[in-house]
Amino acid sequence: MEAVVCAGFLITAVIQFIFWFGIAGRLTYFHPIRTTPRVAPGSTPFISVVICARNELANLQRHLPLVLSQSYPHFEVIVVNDHSTDGSAAYLRHLAKSQSRLRPISLDDPRVPFQGKKPALTAGIRAANGELVLLTDADCRPATPHWIQLMTASLSKTTDLVLGYSPYAARPGLLNLFIRHEAMYTLIQYAGFALSGLPYMGVGRNLLYRKSVWQSVNGFSAHSHVTGGDDDLFVSAVASPSRTALCLHPDSRVISEPEGTLRRYLIQKQRHVSTSVHYPFKIKVALGLLSASHLFFYPLAAYLLSSPQSLPTHFLMLIIAIRLTAVTIQHRRLATLLASPPQQWRTTPLFDLLLPAYFILTLPGLLLSRRTHWSPRTPVGPL
Repeated sequence: MEAVVCAGFLITAVIQFIFWFGIAGRLTYFHPIRTTPRVAPGSTPFISVVICARNELANLQRHLPLVLSQSYPHFEVIVVNDHSTDGSAAYLRHLAKSQSRLRPISLDDPRVPFQGKKPALTAGIRAANGELVLLTDADCRPATPHWIQLMTASLSKTTDLVLGYSPYAARPGLLNLFIRHEAMYTLIQYAGFALSGLPYMGVGRNLLYRKSVWQSVNGFSAHSHVTGGDDDLFVSAVASPSRTALCLHPDSRVISEPEGTLRRYLIQKQRHVSTSVHYPFKIKVALGLLSASHLFFYPLAAYLLSSPQSLPTHFLMLIIAIRLTAVTIQHRRLATLLASPPQQWRTTPLFDLLLPAYFILTLPGLLLSRRTHWSPRTPVGPL
């Protein structure tokens, strides 16, 4: 038994070291400000910003003006009003009278059943006049007027996708701190794997790609049977290492509204986790090993510390300290570069200990049946 526990702990430690020093460590050499150039004069391709909204009137009123006032010269904003009943359609029609960039589209045929976000997103992309499509959500706001400019500047002639970052807004409370920590951890994962040659996901709140690439795979048809996945499953299906770019400039952030209760947050995350079973096999293996190694790292370490004859206590403490230092340094560096509040990285040791519990609580997401709701403001399943 002791030998099995020792072997298990050493295996989890090796996997964690490979990730934090190898995969996540690649972010150490990726400097957002240096590697994200400004758009050169005369090099401003037309951009179609696509936003899907279902009963998001308050968010549209708060955030849409910030999208429309971007400093980029050539863009349109397509808002797909998806069967809303809260006055969103009237607001969009009124705003479009004074905002020539705004193109509202309404999906409101009562004969067509509501089928989730993908049909709305498909309608918006099909209507796009630009070859470049930039996605965000109605409950998101660009951090600066340079969002479109910087995301576009990360694109080259040989690039099909740009993966952006969308943190959650800072709110009082421990739950909000954890939500922002988990979002940063997710960024470290998909950015680190992308830099390691395994791009597998982006966040639909801040994602740019070529419309021709979307058309070449017939849109979202490959995973039409899955309600979610319009961002991560699409990226994993079309992304290649040489044609995928990252944009982590602090001015390119799109800030999203966080859930206010633990229950709603877990429902949201379980819905996201439910799409991961459709990832490519090698990505599922890599992420499974990463999560499992984190899940068992601390319990195995605690068991061995209670049995010092198995491994020397100073050796165990050294491994724990090295790993936790690497985790904290990586979170601190990215939080600083992305202009996140300092308390976000200062709580890293605490939330690193809590993440295994989060893995367990979101595990039911792997067993979720097909969902019919997509809006983060709409409860999914029984509350």
